[in-house]
Amino acid sequence: MLDNETNFPFIAVSPECPNGQYWNAKLLMATVKHVMQNFRVDASRIYGTGFSMGGYGIWEMSMEYPELFAAIIPICGGGDTHQVSLIKHIPQWVVHNKGDNIVPVTESKKMIKALEKVMTAQLVYSEYLPHRFRSFHEPHDSWTETYDNPMIYSWLLSHRKGDTEVQSDQTIAYLNEQINTLNLANVMRVQLMNCATYKDEVVKIVGTSPQLGEWDIQKAVSMYKNRDGTWSLEVIHQRSQENIEFKYIITNNTTSSQREEALEPSNHRSVTFPSFGPNFILLEHQWEKIIPSE
Repeated sequence: MLDNETNFPFIAVSPECPNGQYWNAKLLMATVKHVMQNFRVDASRIYGTGFSMGGYGIWEMSMEYPELFAAIIPICGGGDTHQVSLIKHIPQWVVHNKGDNIVPVTESKKMIKALEKVMTAQLVYSEYLPHRFRSFHEPHDSWTETYDNPMIYSWLLSHRKGDTEVQSDQTIAYLNEQINTLNLANVMRVQLMNCATYKDEVVKIVGTSPQLGEWDIQKAVSMYKNRDGTWSLEVIHQRSQENIEFKYIITNNTTSSQREEALEPSNHRSVTFPSFGPNFILLEHQWEKIIPSE
């Protein structure tokens, strides 16, 4: 994702653990403080993720500093099941491969079982079948598909520290081998075709829901440009019934200028949940006018 994303809406910090050592939560916290002192960081939207030993590390750090993260994504890791009450308020999306030959999937499942009993925030569990994804080079690799999935970034951005807590029995989701059959809240997946853009331009969506900026252009959500040239975005909503209105805009990140192009039949859209499957809707749109390449 980072290799192909020129409009990534995060400050990404990726520390590496020295050989022969284990993650040290206090040293990691010193890194976080350094970043916060030297960059414009929204303290209510600090997120954590890690895989393999980093999956253990992100759970450990969350327990050491339970007020730090707005949401976390532990991948093919594990943690101390006796300390989960310390992180019951942190939204968590846990990922593991069913056939992991390095860190057994039972490590994540133990944490899920313990978290289910205490969670007051959103808890999601994805268990992949390794043969399902071409990007997997080994049974341990559940991070490639996860970090290439735009939905996780939309999910992270949907959470802030201080958000209203929800009961876990309303939000637990087991996604198994197909990540797009999400059944945890209302999920709108938008796919936009035939939309060419100039250099430094990104397609955004703005609309009525809080997740889409409530019509505030400055809070419009960036879509992700896929390798095939399409743009996509997954938006997770907390309410079971909701009418959402939205439109597409194109923003130049260098000049902050914005423009709209006509869509057939109209750029202004309206959808009501749930309208496809239990809680999932897929929308596909095309630009009517294509911009000539430079």
